[in-house]
Amino acid sequence: MKLEQFDLILIDSGIDDLERICSRLSWLGRVPVAVLVKSGSVDWKMMNNLNVEGFIPVDEGRVEMIACFQAIVRRFTARSSKIKILAIEDDEYTQESLKMSLDIYWPEAEMFFAGSGGSGIKALLDKKPDIILLDLVLPDVSGLEVLKTLRLLNGSPVIMISGDNSRENIVNSILLGASDYILKPYESLDLLSRIRNQVNRKSLMNINAN
Repeated sequence: MKLEQFDLILIDSGIDDLERICSRLSWLGRVPVAVLVKSGSVDWKMMNNLNVEGFIPVDEGRVEMIACFQAIVRRFTARSSKIKILAIEDDEYTQESLKMSLDIYWPEAEMFFAGSGGSGIKALLDKKPDIILLDLVLPDVSGLEVLKTLRLLNGSPVIMISGDNSRENIVNSILLGASDYILKPYESLDLLSRIRNQVNRKSLMNINAN
């Protein structure tokens, strides 16, 4: 059975290893995944870290549930076709790995690369990406300095990428406005899940603002 034949995959919030299953189904099937929840019995802190498109309240009426189904599918379809990702990363192997992962798991996404902080700022202004991947170590300037400039110019989420797991760099990145911090080496699906999670949050914030 091919997952792509479905418009939506529903998962019960009570199953074991929920986070891993949601992530794998979302990417391998390339269809929206939603979690069935009961009001008053959900750990929302944990749920917000899941790589899913939304949550379906099982104790709501039939009409409300159908409306949730339709909204999730529409939002997923629109976002999947428009996402633009800018990677400010000078390592050619990492660039190629990112490109290959997107070709396989997220072919609708557009990927742009910049090999330095300066070219990254220019690409930001030219391409207007939905999300930015930023290496902590760049050939011309520190990734933290680039992050400061990005936050002044653009409100898109920034995920820092680094082989340095020092608490100081992680804390400084978050304080300067990074949305997430991922360590090298990382699994492709882990990074893509974090990208989608940030895009989902940005989409929900835009909906609430309107």
